[in-house]
Amino acid sequence: MEIKLKEYRTKSKITQKEIARLLCIPQTTYSSYETGKAEPDIKTLITLAKLFNISVDELLGQQKFNTLNKNFSEVESADFAKNLSLLNRENLIKVDTYVKTCLEFQHK
Repeated sequence: MEIKLKEYRTKSKITQKEIARLLCIPQTTYSSYETGKAEPDIKTLITLAKLFNISVDELLGQQKFNTLNKNFSEVESADFAKNLSLLNRENLIKVDTYVKTCLEFQHK
């Protein structure tokens, strides 16, 4: 299992020492997570995903967002999908209704 800790840590401009302090673990332990010598437990993975503001799937390299359409970049698609995943059912239904309405007007 490839955990993308270093990638997200460097994007977030956080040092190993800072993350280790936040996790209340030695820096050497965190470093071993990044190098693949050890794997964090699920609780730690969840904490790290929250820290990087991503899903555990993304942290584990399991989710690759495709672009939604030619008008959205991959980053915009990922942001949109992430935002949708945070909505409750009621608001998802509202978004779906709005999109359908927009499509009706677009095709006229």
